[in-house]
Amino acid sequence: MPRPMMISISIFMAVFLLVGTSGCQSLSTTEKNALYQLHAVGISWEEVKIKDPDKAARYSLLPGGGYYYLNAGTDYPWFFVAAVLNTITWPISILWSMPGARWDATIINKRGLIEYYEYHPAGQALLKERSKYRGEYLGIPSKLDPTLA
Repeated sequence: MPRPMMISISIFMAVFLLVGTSGCQSLSTTEKNALYQLHAVGISWEEVKIKDPDKAARYSLLPGGGYYYLNAGTDYPWFFVAAVLNTITWPISILWSMPGARWDATIINKRGLIEYYEYHPAGQALLKERSKYRGEYLGIPSKLDPTLA
């Protein structure tokens, strides 16, 4: 195989690997556990909507649009890199950027929900109010019900 063709294939494979692994964040085990705890007291992950997953998927039809949308106003610098790589590989990048941007928007929303109930005073107060009867849901004796204590 001629040397220029080998270089071209190598560059293509490097770009493909970079773009293929860009985006698509996931939750840590601690974040998953926090979501389970919030769900146990009746809090849905859909309560906080920082980024719209449908809008992120639609913007992905434009060169890098979905990840530019996710990058705006968030502190995740990796989205800018993913946006640039998706812009370079557009229009083929639509195949992975639409589901990736949608998934990443969902992850941003879930992290925002955890942050709201963990650090924001209004969220902490609301969580405390909703957690009053948590023991009854899990079958654990509650201080509020003297028959179970």
